[in-house]
Amino acid sequence: MAERKHIDQSEFQFVQKDEKLFDKKFETKPIGYFKDAMIRFSKNKVNVVAAYILLSIILLAIFVPITTSKNWEMQEPALSYLPPRVPLLEKIGILDGTRKYIDQVSDGTVVDEETGLFLPNNYLTEYIVMSTVSNSITYGTLKDPNYVGGTNLLQLEGNSTSISIRSAGDFIPVSQGKYVVIDINAISNLGGENVKIYLRNADQVLFPLGEITSAGVHEFLVDDTVPNGQYRVIIELNSTAPRASLSLNSVTVTSDLESEEPEYFADGFPLSQYIIINGQGNYTRRDAMVIRVTFRYRIYEAILERNIRTSVDSAVYYQVLEDNPGMLEGAIVDPDNPNGLIFPEGYPYTKMVTKSSVIPGPGGVQIYSYVVEYRYGTMLGYDSLPYFFFGTDGTGKDMFALTWVGIRTSLLIGVIVSMINITIGVVFGAIEGYYGGTVDLLMERFSEIVGRIPYLVVLTIFYALLGPGFLTLVLILIISGWIGIASVTRTQFYRYKGREYVLASRTLGAKDARLIFRHILPNGIGTIITASILVIPGVIFTESTLAFLGFGLGEGQSINLGLFTLTGNSLGVLLNTGQQSLDTYPHLTVFPAIIVSILMITFNMFGNALRDAFNPSLRGAE
Repeated sequence: MAERKHIDQSEFQFVQKDEKLFDKKFETKPIGYFKDAMIRFSKNKVNVVAAYILLSIILLAIFVPITTSKNWEMQEPALSYLPPRVPLLEKIGILDGTRKYIDQVSDGTVVDEETGLFLPNNYLTEYIVMSTVSNSITYGTLKDPNYVGGTNLLQLEGNSTSISIRSAGDFIPVSQGKYVVIDINAISNLGGENVKIYLRNADQVLFPLGEITSAGVHEFLVDDTVPNGQYRVIIELNSTAPRASLSLNSVTVTSDLESEEPEYFADGFPLSQYIIINGQGNYTRRDAMVIRVTFRYRIYEAILERNIRTSVDSAVYYQVLEDNPGMLEGAIVDPDNPNGLIFPEGYPYTKMVTKSSVIPGPGGVQIYSYVVEYRYGTMLGYDSLPYFFFGTDGTGKDMFALTWVGIRTSLLIGVIVSMINITIGVVFGAIEGYYGGTVDLLMERFSEIVGRIPYLVVLTIFYALLGPGFLTLVLILIISGWIGIASVTRTQFYRYKGREYVLASRTLGAKDARLIFRHILPNGIGTIITASILVIPGVIFTESTLAFLGFGLGEGQSINLGLFTLTGNSLGVLLNTGQQSLDTYPHLTVFPAIIVSILMITFNMFGNALRDAFNPSLRGAE
């Protein structure tokens, strides 16, 4: 299409010919630097979420220790190392307050009727989660009470032709008419063997009962040649053949051969404790069995739902009745104990078992006491099973409350140390970056010297001079903690001090202080803020490391800040304590470690968000 050099006047037309045009007033308000920064900050939803999480942690660190002071201040050893228990999650088997026990020993006497599995010793059967029970059986020769059954082998060695063993422990009461029963599993048939059985009193006098030449159960009646008294059983193996042996199953002393409860019985482990008294040889255990049980245990109920019996003074007993109206009125007579009472649920005592005999006291006052039973949890102040979200530590303190106490301590130390380091670092870095030259050279060498001082040397010196405490910890953390901030600030000043607007301001007569704080520092504040924000989690991690090395706050340290007392339980102290029992009680370490991780992540995101928000080059950008 050919280019038109002339346009006809008729092709033009007037626009808004009959309208009156006026300047329009701006309806929007001017946006300041900080408001513009907050607008940019709020645009990134992830940053906002991180800020809310960080704020929530700070608020929880302030208020949780205040509202749960009982849980982290009291020490109840019976509640030590309880596993985490959380509402709702316990319904699906997660953090349900049960503890897993691995390879606990069973003596084989308690068996689950439904599954036929052996149950462990020293645990309350009703609190074992039966669906989690499993057994493993191993055999060995250890003279250990955990190994049950098996036989015990008495064997000659060398040129010896006789060896004797005696019963261990206390003397056995023996009287005429009783039976001594020896159950022999096997006797080696190498030639010339016989087994002699004796009773021996404390005067070392032997009373023969008979001889054995074959395996089986052998019964010996104690006749009138043996005076009634205390004796030890002596078993003597005689043989002309080398390495002759006798395998024993059990030794029994009883007045009734049909009785299931003899006066004395030894097999397995008790029989293995018999002592060689004569001859040369050895006495070893064979084919002993140890039953190990793995299961989950409802430890909360086992501890807090148990009943404890104790004796209380009558004054205490009546005071409890007076303080709990309806307790005596609702009591019923114990069907199994006509002299006792059963109290309704929810009261301090569950039973009154008996009342002692009255003893006349001074001035005619009658003194007596009551034997009562109480639910242990009620005595501790728990009407129902408590929820310890993070479990408890070795002294029975609530780890949830203790963790927030530690966060409060760590955050406060982190903020105090960070503010000191930031102040020193910004001032130091601004001066060396702004003036440069010889000033910069000398100040850089000084910071390098401080930074090269061995950290362990500093730790040792401060702890030797000041001992553990808050002041010592703060001094250790600030001795070289400002160097990183100073380096970042110095770099930013070198970056911006030669810009045109700085030169223009200097030309117009601006003083150094105005150039530093009005023109240069605001432009580098984004990077400085990011580095400064990350100083706080860095301080927390450093404090944790110091606690791990034994340079923490020290046990029992505290500072009264008026509204609350700052304790020595920081996150570092908790982690140091938890890592010592990480294999057995991982919850002591896992939850503080999770909190430290969350703090690190949120601080990092928050610092990056502030860097973008305070970047002057992005002002007005969405």
